[in-house]
Amino acid sequence: MKFKHSALYEAIIAVLPITALILIINLFLDEGLKKYDLIGFIIGNLFLIGGMTLYGIGTKISLTPVGDSFGSYITMKKKVWILILMGILLGFIITVAEPDLSVLGTQLGSIKWTLILTIALGVGVFLALSLLKTLFKLDFALLIMCLYAILFIIAIFLDNEYLALCFDSGGVTTGALTVPFILALGASVAGVVGGKNKRENSFGMTAICSVGPVMMTMLLCIIFKPEVNPSITPENATDFASLLNIYSTTLAHCLKEVLIALAPIALFFFIFNFISFKLPGIELLRILFGFIYTYIGLSLFLTGVNAAYMGTGYFIGKSLGALENKFALIAVASMVGLLIILAEPAVNVLVKQVEGVSSGTIKKATLKIALALSMAFALAISMLRIIYGFSLWYIIGVGYAIALGLSFFVPKVYTTIAFDAGGVASGPMTATFLLPLAIGATESIASSSAILTSAYGLVATVALMPLITIQVLGFASKLKVKYTKHKIEAIRAQIRNEEIIEFE
Repeated sequence: MKFKHSALYEAIIAVLPITALILIINLFLDEGLKKYDLIGFIIGNLFLIGGMTLYGIGTKISLTPVGDSFGSYITMKKKVWILILMGILLGFIITVAEPDLSVLGTQLGSIKWTLILTIALGVGVFLALSLLKTLFKLDFALLIMCLYAILFIIAIFLDNEYLALCFDSGGVTTGALTVPFILALGASVAGVVGGKNKRENSFGMTAICSVGPVMMTMLLCIIFKPEVNPSITPENATDFASLLNIYSTTLAHCLKEVLIALAPIALFFFIFNFISFKLPGIELLRILFGFIYTYIGLSLFLTGVNAAYMGTGYFIGKSLGALENKFALIAVASMVGLLIILAEPAVNVLVKQVEGVSSGTIKKATLKIALALSMAFALAISMLRIIYGFSLWYIIGVGYAIALGLSFFVPKVYTTIAFDAGGVASGPMTATFLLPLAIGATESIASSSAILTSAYGLVATVALMPLITIQVLGFASKLKVKYTKHKIEAIRAQIRNEEIIEFE
């Protein structure tokens, strides 16, 4: 395998730009990162590169075929009750395993597991719904409109302080573990079910699954009104010993968390393989090694982002928020957003599958550029909301109206990809770097009491913007095709109308 096509090369290209940008930003801060914090940040990026490399290899040979196997099993059984039951079980298990959710829960203190189990139930129920949608070939745009209509009706009865947290919960559920699994599951079910819209039906499951956690979290907050005290306490290294302690403690914690996360889905798969799948031994061994790669890779990746990026994000946000010129906060956040999307591990999984399913008509590079621009815009709006303190309602109300409205005018495949991309964009890097950056900025500009209403909501905004950007891309593609057809017809008409000159 050539190096330029390797997973290691992709990881280096993904991580280096954001690393360089943060180091440059640090040079211009009045009080930059201390010596050992800076060393810790660089070490963290090495963890990221190693982790993303192993994760990229591991998911390709474990979670993807596992999702494909379950998809084939569900559809071949041809029983709706099995489809619903398996959807709920698989959705619940894979969501409890999602590291992004654990990161968000840790920042919220005592309600961590209440929130995780509520969100996991939401994903399970809505994964079953999305499987039914594929099975019965329901129109995605119509279904997603109905779901968001119900969501906004429920939101009317929600206390404003919970709004941002509820919408953020939808974004963090679609991360490093759930995305490859759900995409593979969706592609497998769509492949077996078939139909003229098979390409469109391959996507959209991630988008539907993102609605469930928001709805369930809203119901939790309306009924029980839990006390939420968001906080973040980054550790600072004062010498080499404390730096080593931070990394060893974080690595041990991540190894434990990822083991607890991956074990249920791996166990569930091997039990089903014994009962039903009965894959060849060599294929089973390959999947086992894939799980090991995924386990080590995700543990290293999360160690890097937790030990290096969470504290760095909080420090940069707090420093920029304290500046008199708040434009610096908006500009820096936008640049960070533009580059950090490249380091989201699930983004590569999505863009590769999109290029494959679309037979190369939707290029990876084009999709990545669209996601990067949407991320930059989302960060700019989020910082404006922190500075001026306006409600998240203005963003999600107008944003979803535009996104749902665009679905009437763009090719359906772009709509399904756009809604899936919204969840994928808000992955581990968003939860562990961008959200702490927003928390730090909020503490400097407003106060700690404003974190829940001002800093939170960033994940929801990040998840919203690709819905608009990618559909605009689809609309432009549609116009280009229409223009090309018109031009060809004009040339043909010109040829038909030309006078034929005969020579004797």
